Order: sequence, then structure tokens, then C-alpha cells
Amino acid sequence: MTARSQTLLDAVPNPFNTSTELRIYDLEEDTVSLTVFDITGNDVKTFFTDLVLSGTFAVTFNADTLPAGVYIVQLIKNGESKGFHIVKNQGATSIEDVEYSKSKIKLFPNPTADILTISTDMVFNEISVYGLDGRQISTSNAQTKNLDISNFEHGTYILQLVTDDKTYLERIVKN
Repeated sequence: MTARSQTLLDAVPNPFNTSTELRIYDLEEDTVSLTVFDITGNDVKTFFTDLVLSGTFAVTFNADTLPAGVYIVQLIKNGESKGFHIVKNQGATSIEDVEYSKSKIKLFPNPTADILTISTDMVFNEISVYGLDGRQISTSNAQTKNLDISNFEHGTYILQLVTDDKTYLERIVKN
């Protein structure tokens, strides 16, 4: 059995800027529903409900009007729910914009075992950490420059930094 056939659902690319292709594999006249939710649980796109499908099926999730952040894809196959997260990056208009934002925000040490320092002159309205399953792990005071992740389990997380007009997503690793 190949790795792809073991995966019931995936998104390519993930993370993405404006759109991603959601793919469902190994369907055999299964009744399926496919919905995307934002991190607060609001339905942002329902592709279909109780549709009978076979083989491999793909749809494009166009998120160009949605804010950057973590989204949850839910597939219900024959009554059994499966889900995973997708991450929409801040849509930059050029390589220079990406490099500029990366140079304005420094995270160190990353990976870390306890305190993650956020070094920037930018002012944030909200700082949140999400697990790779899309669950919000913590929200910090927007003025916090040192984030204590000592009580987190080992693994990779998404740090979301929100200003008045942009959302920045950074991967952090807890040793």
C-alpha cells in the first residue's frame, strides 16, 4: 500500500496563499460531505453534503477573500468524520514583501524548550498559538515579547501574529 492510498484526504499545496486543491482518495461508492471551517468553527465553504462518490475526487478551495490563518477541513465518509488543518499564508504581492516581513519578525530560539522570544518593532493586536490539528493552544497579551511554551507537548505549532491590517503565521518547534 502506498503512502498516498493510506491518506484519505489531503491538500496541495499546504500551506497556501490563495487556493489549494482538496483531494479525497480511495472512494468506493461512499457517501461523503466536505466542509471547510475557520478556526472559530464557522462554516466558510461547504463543497457538498451526502454525495455518493467513487475513486479519487478533487475540489479547489479558493480562499483569496479569506484572512490568513488556520482552517479545518472536515470530511464525513459514511457517517465517520475525519479532519485536518490547512494554513493560508498572508498573500504577499512580491518576493520583496515576504522578505520584508520575515526581516521584521525574528523568533528565537526556535526550536526551544521553554521561552520563545518575539523580536520586532511591530505592534500586534493578538498573539495566538495553534496545534497542527487547528486547536488554539494559547492566546497571549499582544504586548508579550516572551512566550512561555514550556508546558506544551513536543512538536510543531503555528504562531499567529495579528496587526491592524495583516496576519503573520510562523512555525515554531517545541523541543
